[in-house]
Amino acid sequence: MPERQVEGDVDDGPQTPRLMTGLLPNDPLHLALEVERTGHGVRITGACQAKSFRHMRSIVAVDKDRRRTPIYYQALHRSEGLIYYHAFIPDAILGKRVTFYADRRDGERTRIWVAGTIMRLPAGWYCTRHHLHLCFDPDAAPPTAVEDDWRHYIKRINLVNGHLTFTFTSFGFTQPQSMELVVYKFRDEARSFEIPVTVSPAKKAYRVSAALHHHFSGQTVLHGEAIVDVRSCFQSPGLYSVMVRVDSGRLRGIFPYNSNFFKKPDLFSGTIDDRFALVHSFQDRATKNIRLEYFSFQQDDAEEVSRLVDPSFRTRNDEKRRWLCGEYTTTARDNGWEIFNYLRHHRAERQPAYIIDRHNHDGLEPDGTHILEYGSVEHLRACRQARALLFTHHAVYVMPNLMRRASEEDETQPVTLFLQHGVLAIKPVLRDYHKRTCGYDLFNVSSRREQDLVVRECSFSPNDVIVSGLPRWDRLSERVQQHRPAGEARRRKVLVFPTWRKRLDKLSFDDFRQSGFFEQWKAALEIMARRADAHNFEVVFCVHSIFERFASIFATKGVQQKTLREVVSGLPEYDLFVTDYSSLCFDLLYIERPTIFFMFDRDEFFLAEAPYVNLEILPGPIVENLQGFERVVEDWGVGQMETMIQKIDDVRDKFTAFGDEQNCARLINHLEARILSQSAVPSV
Repeated sequence: MPERQVEGDVDDGPQTPRLMTGLLPNDPLHLALEVERTGHGVRITGACQAKSFRHMRSIVAVDKDRRRTPIYYQALHRSEGLIYYHAFIPDAILGKRVTFYADRRDGERTRIWVAGTIMRLPAGWYCTRHHLHLCFDPDAAPPTAVEDDWRHYIKRINLVNGHLTFTFTSFGFTQPQSMELVVYKFRDEARSFEIPVTVSPAKKAYRVSAALHHHFSGQTVLHGEAIVDVRSCFQSPGLYSVMVRVDSGRLRGIFPYNSNFFKKPDLFSGTIDDRFALVHSFQDRATKNIRLEYFSFQQDDAEEVSRLVDPSFRTRNDEKRRWLCGEYTTTARDNGWEIFNYLRHHRAERQPAYIIDRHNHDGLEPDGTHILEYGSVEHLRACRQARALLFTHHAVYVMPNLMRRASEEDETQPVTLFLQHGVLAIKPVLRDYHKRTCGYDLFNVSSRREQDLVVRECSFSPNDVIVSGLPRWDRLSERVQQHRPAGEARRRKVLVFPTWRKRLDKLSFDDFRQSGFFEQWKAALEIMARRADAHNFEVVFCVHSIFERFASIFATKGVQQKTLREVVSGLPEYDLFVTDYSSLCFDLLYIERPTIFFMFDRDEFFLAEAPYVNLEILPGPIVENLQGFERVVEDWGVGQMETMIQKIDDVRDKFTAFGDEQNCARLINHLEARILSQSAVPSV
C-alpha cells in the first residue's frame, strides 16, 4: 500500500509552492503545483482541502487499458485549510500514457488538475486542454491552446412537442459575441441550419467552480442551450451532425459531458406533422462526437417500427439471410454498388439490398425490395434480418446505429466487410479504422503491402484482411474496350480531380475563394486550358462531391466540368489524370494511365500524419508549384511521356496484386467462408 501521513502528523512548514490565499477553498479537487524530475522518477507537489485529504485512499496512475497503479505519497504541511503533499512517480510507470487521480474512500475518484498557466512541465507531461487533467505520454506533444479553440460537452438532449433541446457546457479562451448550433445532414453540408444558442456564465464544470477554471487556465466556462425545430432542420431520414460555431470561428463537434450522458435516454419518439418520428443520439466511434439519426414513418407503421427498434425483440438465426450493401447514403457509384450488382447476378439467394436516400445524387429509385430507402420500414426490417453488411466507408450508412443497438441481444450479429473506397497509400485515413475503434470483421485491400499496413496500423489479424482488389476494378478493362474501339483516332483527354480537405467544405463562398486550395487549382486549370489549345487535347474538371456547391467558381474557359458519377463511369476515356492526393490515381494505374501529382501544400497536408508509402514510387511526377506543373503538362502535351510510362510499368505490381477481373468473386468467397465458419460454431 502507498504510504501516507495522518493529518495529525502534518506540520506547518512552508517547504512547497503555495496556493493563493483564500483561493476557492470549498472546491473538492486536487491541484498539482509542481512537477519535477528526481533521481529515479518524478515528484509531484500537490494540494487539496484537509477534508479531501482525509477522504483520500490513494493516488493512482491509470493507463489507457484502465490498469491502476498505486503511487507512494506523503503529506507535508497544512496551511489555511489546505494539505500539501508529495507523490513520487517511478520511471517504470512512465513508459506509456498514464493519467493521475486521487481515489476516494467512497469509491469515487478525483482528477488531479494542473495549474496550467502558472507552471512549467517536464517533457512528456501535460494537462488536457480543457479539463486541466494531469497526464504523461512519452510519445505525444503537449496540446496547445489557441484563441479559436472552443470545446463543447453535451449534458442533455430532450424532445418535447417537436422540438429538440440541447443543453451543453462550453470551454474557450475568449469572450464570445455569439454562439450558434449548426445542424446538417451528413454529406449534405451545403444545406445547414443555424440555431442561436442562449448563453450564460456557468457556475460549475466537472464539480469545480468556473472561477477556478478561469484562474488556472484562463478559460471561460459557459452554459449553452439551443432549441431545434425538428420540422425545419430534419427534412428527410438520415444521419445528422450537430456542431457549434462561436462567433465566426470553425465548426466544432459536441462531445459527451461525462459517462452520465449515456445513462440518459438516447431514443426519442413523438408525432410530428401527423407522422411517427424517431430521433436517436449516439457517439461516433471514430470522432467521439455526438451525432443524431432521424426517422419518420406513417402512423400505421408505428407499431411495427417500435417493435423493430426494441432490443427485447429477438430475431431468429434462420431469419438472418439478407446481405446489405452501400456507400454514402447519397451515392451508388463505388465499390458498394459494384458488389451489389455482382450479388444480384451471381448470388441472388443472398437477397442483396442496396441502401440509399430517396433523394440521392445518382438518381437511383428505391423499389422496396432490392433498392431500399434509408430509414424506411423496409430498411429497418432488413437490418433485423441482415447476415452481412458490405460498405465502402462506415457501416452506419448501411445499418443505422439505432438498429445495431436494437440487434445487440440477437444471437447472431451480421458479419461486417469493409470494402474500402480506394487504395491505402497517399492519404492517411486509418486512424478511423483501428480494429478496437470500428470493430469490423473483414477488411478488403488490393496488395500484400496494403495488408501488412492494415495489420500493423489497425491491429487486424492477417486472416481478416482480404487481398482481393477493389470491386469496381472488375469492369474497368471492359470499359477500356468500350471507350477505345480499335483503330479509331480520337482527341486526347485529361481529367483533373483534386481531393477534398478537412474544414474547407464548411467555408463560405468568399472564404473558400480566398483559400490557397482554390487559388492554386484555379491557376492550374488556366494553365491546362492554355496547353490544351496549343497541343490539341481536352480538359475535364471534376469537383469532389463534398465541394460540389463551389463548382461554379471553378468555371474556366476551355475546361469542361463533369460530376463524379459521370467521370467514374467513363474513366477509361482519359489519357492523363491530374490530382493532388486522390486514390483514384490507382484506378488509372490499373488501366495503365499516368498521373501528374500537383502537391502545392504537401508539407501542410502531411503535417499531422505521413503518407503510407514513399511518394517517389507513385505512378507519375510530383510537382509542388505552378511553374513545375506547367513544365510537366507541356512535356506531356508534346509527347515526352517516356518517364511516366516507365513509372507505370515499374510500380503497378506494388499496388495491385491481381488484374484478372475476379475481385468481387474473391471477396464473396471469403465472406461466405467466414459466415459458414461462424455457423459451424455451436452456441454456448
